[in-house]
Amino acid sequence: MALRLTAFVSGKVQVAGYRSIVIDMANAFSLKGRVENRNDGRVKIIAEGEDEKIKWFEQAIDIKNASIMDQMNENLSGNMDQMLGKQDCLLDEVRDVNLKLDRVTEMDIIELKSDMAEVKAALRAKGII
Repeated sequence: MALRLTAFVSGKVQVAGYRSIVIDMANAFSLKGRVENRNDGRVKIIAEGEDEKIKWFEQAIDIKNASIMDQMNENLSGNMDQMLGKQDCLLDEVRDVNLKLDRVTEMDIIELKSDMAEVKAALRAKGII
């Protein structure tokens, strides 16, 4: 008999590789469904398949399951290195953009001063100021 499981899992399940582990497990059990992050920090899992496989899957996705925690910790530590590398690249890009903005701002100020000088000269020539 086919069953549908809908589960909401909380804890350290987002940005820890939990969803990919759940997908791998679902594939191993030949289940169909989806896994999604929720705005409240939980993960929603919907899985459909044979009764016995759904029951095994339900036990396997428990965040207290030691094998899931080990995999999540491995994923998280690898992701942390990647995130720090990306953060460094983004900071470099921000610095470069800020330098360009500073140069543009300086040039715009110089150009505005020049334009103001021309306007003042024209007004003086017409005797307005």
